[in-house]
Amino acid sequence: MLIEFEKIEGVRHWERELDRRGLTALIQAQFNVLKEYPKDFERLATKGYPITSLYAEKPSGMSRTTRQNYLTCGGHKSATLP
Repeated sequence: MLIEFEKIEGVRHWERELDRRGLTALIQAQFNVLKEYPKDFERLATKGYPITSLYAEKPSGMSRTTRQNYLTCGGHKSATLP
């Protein structure tokens, strides 16, 4: 599992190393990294790397109940906060 919070260089480095070895890894990236480098993550997904995101910003103005409803999205855990 690769975890990246701020920069893309580490993910790119491990992509080269894992490709060289014929392996993949689960990649967890901070939402802002995914947003800033969509082509990198599109390439990784195409190669079969599973990708997940992390949204660590404080959701301003949302109550806990509203936030929970937004995240569960009717039982589906696939939504991201704005």
